[in-house]
Amino acid sequence: MATRLYRNRQGLQIEYRYDDGGTRNQARNLVVMLPCGGGNIRGWRYARNKLAAARCAVLQMNPRSHGQSEGQYHFKRVAEDLAELIQYLAIEAKSVQIVAHSMSAIVALQYACLDSRVWALELIAPILNPRNCLQYMYARDTIDEFLELLLPADSRPGQPTGTTPARHQVDSRQALSASCWMDRDVWLQGWRQQLHIAVANQQIKLPSIADFLEHLFIDDQDHFQMLSEWGATGKAVHIWLPAEDHWVDLHRLRSACQDTSITVTTIPEARSHFFEAGWNSFWQMLHLEPPD
Repeated sequence: MATRLYRNRQGLQIEYRYDDGGTRNQARNLVVMLPCGGGNIRGWRYARNKLAAARCAVLQMNPRSHGQSEGQYHFKRVAEDLAELIQYLAIEAKSVQIVAHSMSAIVALQYACLDSRVWALELIAPILNPRNCLQYMYARDTIDEFLELLLPADSRPGQPTGTTPARHQVDSRQALSASCWMDRDVWLQGWRQQLHIAVANQQIKLPSIADFLEHLFIDDQDHFQMLSEWGATGKAVHIWLPAEDHWVDLHRLRSACQDTSITVTTIPEARSHFFEAGWNSFWQMLHLEPPD
């Protein structure tokens, strides 16, 4: 099914795909799918037959800066885009279930606070504290995975060079190769101005790298407590983890979930943060029946 384009109230183009599952817009449950940073709904497959049998409609949306969606990535604004899109499509599902990958978990949580119909959050390898995530990657020396998403290396086989000017691309990668820029004082004294450039590649298109980094990583934003409190109201929170993850401290996340209502499931077939080989198992195990 082809994607479609919608212009939000700010005039920004938002890319989405809507499948009513044959329910003629009278679905019992709307399943919203939000991809990871650098992800794209065009390559995200789901168990359509299973969802249709459960009378579920499916809405996939590319956040700002992803796919053909325009604008600067920002958690709250992406959540507002989703609310606008659901209203625009006049989706009348009684219940909403959100499947969110990586940092989209924060968008899912913020949207859930706007829509009382949300009964379940299905969070795939969730990043609930972006700053901690990057500090973990620097400590484990896996930061190149993040840099390859943001600023693909010129020499990467099969990867076209991004439209960021080559010199700026190299300089930016070097600037981000160490974690010193994450100190707020250091950031404001020079790094912010140096990184105030646009980038566009196959994964992501940002009007400003600096604005993206500042929003996500300069200040500590821990959304775990908010998630735990939302789940304690009787809502369902399911966290799905891969067997290994270079982005998320799995031990720390599992420990944080103890003594909460959050359910944690590890899918052994998923061998990385991007859940390769784990999606089929996820869709097979996913519970789609909202409470009456």
